[in-house]
Amino acid sequence: YVRLLLAGHRCDHLPVVLAAYRLHESSKTVAEGDLFGREFDHIAEIYEPKLTGAGRRWCAATRLFRQSYAASSEGKRLSAARDLLEAISIHPESLAGRNFWGCLRQLMRGASATVRAVPGQ
Repeated sequence: YVRLLLAGHRCDHLPVVLAAYRLHESSKTVAEGDLFGREFDHIAEIYEPKLTGAGRRWCAATRLFRQSYAASSEGKRLSAARDLLEAISIHPESLAGRNFWGCLRQLMRGASATVRAVPGQ
């Protein structure tokens, strides 16, 4: 995707399914999930500075979404919320995407766990 953008191509969303896959224990996405994050970070580090416009904003926002999700998972709700808000301020189009809603759901899970843990509630 990034190399296509850098070559001057325009990438658009197609509202039809062209391919599908399923996740199972031996699939790379599941078996090597931790490698995916590091690979994304490495690719973003190389290519984000070369991108312009919406592509660069999308890349920066995606990094922040990933940071937000990780912070929420670690119980760092303030940091997670800050990263989530910064991602949306950089790329507001993401409000319609799965990354935003997944991060918000993860952040809210942490909030509901905190409320349940308060004595007398």
